[in-house]
Amino acid sequence: MIRESLSPGTGGGGKKARSGKAPARKRPRRKTVMIVNPNAGRISEGARNHVVAALRARMDVDVVATTARDTGVDLSTEAARSGVETVIAFGGDGHINEVVNGVAETDVGLGIIPGGTMNVFARALGIPLDP
Repeated sequence: MIRESLSPGTGGGGKKARSGKAPARKRPRRKTVMIVNPNAGRISEGARNHVVAALRARMDVDVVATTARDTGVDLSTEAARSGVETVIAFGGDGHINEVVNGVAETDVGLGIIPGGTMNVFARALGIPLDP
């Protein structure tokens, strides 16, 4: 995080907006890939689209869907190699397991949005079940 020095004589004051606060700096948008299991148990397509829209308001998100068992591993490995900062798994326990295995031993951050039937992994971590 970049912080501006506010010590006297360091030039950290800058121009202030009329509200008296310094203008907000735009942070670069985090490059993210969300890997979705469209067959996951409890999330409707509408709810999934709502989550994607909310994330896109804050991040640069590409969304890809798995097409068969174990494709989550390949998609997350490919995302990690492409240089993204974060991979988000949106699905159930099996899907999350695949995505985790694809980003294992990389510096890529992992996000989890529970979308399965039981969501045992998310429950164990205390992740809210309502995306």
